[in-house]
Amino acid sequence: CYNEICWIPTLDPDHEDIPPDSFNTFRGFASQILDDYNYNEPFKNNGYYNGKAVLRFNTLLGVLVNENKDGLIYLKKDLFQNTARLPEIALMFKSECGVGKDLFTSLLAEILGKTYITKDAKMEVFGNFNGTLNEKLIIQFNEVCGKDGRFNKELLKDHITTEVFQI
Repeated sequence: CYNEICWIPTLDPDHEDIPPDSFNTFRGFASQILDDYNYNEPFKNNGYYNGKAVLRFNTLLGVLVNENKDGLIYLKKDLFQNTARLPEIALMFKSECGVGKDLFTSLLAEILGKTYITKDAKMEVFGNFNGTLNEKLIIQFNEVCGKDGRFNKELLKDHITTEVFQI
């Protein structure tokens, strides 16, 4: 018997963020942790592990954060290990076309699952009709003009820090 339904992105039924007597509708990510990682040869293919793909992914992350050490740590570790915790940050990538900003989101969709990511070009997810935000971990805004960004600045800040909001 449950008193409420929640969506907390963790499979740990005893996680501190899941309220007592609540049913968590989160069902896991598209990928899974592999136990065939070879620490001696991290970029060699081994079973299901594709070391060359990981190397290319790491290279892309380095390009996106201009090899910033803290940025790399966040993208490689914190983004994936603390999915139930609200990070209260937004990542903003500004660069020339073709650097890999959309590729990054596409790869995350394959790792996490396409249902957990949404893309919007006009920041229209804010407002009364926000159903596309249901059960989303990542929202990508493409080609945001300065005017749109300034207009939605407070709404964006609110969505980044609010722990619970109505769909």
